[in-house]
Amino acid sequence: MRKRMILKVFLIVFALMLAFTMVYAKGGKDEEEAPAATSEEKAKEKAPEPVELVFWWWGEQEAEGLTGWLDETVALFEKEYPHITVETVLQATDNVISDFATASAAGTPPDLQYLWNGIYHQENVWLGYLEPLNDWIPEDELKHMFASDLSFYQGKQWRAGWYLIPMIWIYNKKLFKEAGIPANLTPPKTWDDFIEVCEMLKDAGITPIGAGFKDGFWGEWYTGHSLVQNEDSVTDTTKLV
Repeated sequence: MRKRMILKVFLIVFALMLAFTMVYAKGGKDEEEAPAATSEEKAKEKAPEPVELVFWWWGEQEAEGLTGWLDETVALFEKEYPHITVETVLQATDNVISDFATASAAGTPPDLQYLWNGIYHQENVWLGYLEPLNDWIPEDELKHMFASDLSFYQGKQWRAGWYLIPMIWIYNKKLFKEAGIPANLTPPKTWDDFIEVCEMLKDAGITPIGAGFKDGFWGEWYTGHSLVQNEDSVTDTTKLV
């Protein structure tokens, strides 16, 4: 099976660090000093072996914008690590999950895979297709990666966020006024305030939350995100809306 990007990069860095340590430890003078190495020899000794990484990603709805951003990101990475080449492969929504499972089962997965959080990556953990990030990334780096509770399993972190998506709520001032929502809750500033306002709106005969759920998909998406906020059950989420 192809090693993950983290494994490759860290093994290379570790090998270089080990080599430098050994050179430093043996740096005392012998009876006869060896001739100084040429700059060409030094460069050859320190140059890490080339690494090729394959990165499968999904984002076809915004492919034009995301592709440009990703290409720029990869270019910056390759400039920082010139011995590493990254091949990005855009996956289609219909097969992004199944293709990764198939490739992993066959022993030919990509080095990196972008998938949704939760069950989409957790199943791959159970099947042994992923490696915990804790084994390769220092904890002080992991803590900056915006990981939710769904990223952890058996004390290990299995995924890290790629980018953040801001979610914006808007409220109807007229309906708030009709429901008698007080000024200190207009708009609600905390999750508890939000729940309280929803209850007040329902008591006034007003549906608290509305969205364009005609296609069905967004309703499932929204409910899933609500569950990973501060709701403890499907029942709590149902009461919320």
